[in-house]
Amino acid sequence: MAVQPAHDPSLTSYYVTDAYYRALIDHFSNWQRDELAISDVVERERFRMLVEKEARLLDQLRFDEWLALYTPECLYWVPTSPQAGDPRREVSISFDDRRRMEDRVYRLRAHLILPEPDGKLSGPSRQQDSTDKTAWPIAETLFE
Repeated sequence: MAVQPAHDPSLTSYYVTDAYYRALIDHFSNWQRDELAISDVVERERFRMLVEKEARLLDQLRFDEWLALYTPECLYWVPTSPQAGDPRREVSISFDDRRRMEDRVYRLRAHLILPEPDGKLSGPSRQQDSTDKTAWPIAETLFE
């Protein structure tokens, strides 16, 4: 049985607080240290399979299944620098809480943002059949 959060993370980012930012920075600064490398081949393979599954779901426009990979109180952070840094003070490629992830999916479904076959983004004038599962690779263009 899934536990429902006290607040709806689809409506507000109540859980992204200063304490959350501090913990994020504490946990991910210097995340590339050698002693943190996963040496267990089986565990490393599980992570690789998860990343591939995420990309496949996005490429196939299976957004509900992609969102289901994440907990209601999640953060999708792609820093611009290998050192990660502080997302409050540095630009990030992506820094989305659950609400923003759901907004992104809504915009993709509403055809407000769709990549062209050449990887360039297009606005509302772009018409795309949402049932076409051979559509352009979303993960390679929007989430890199």
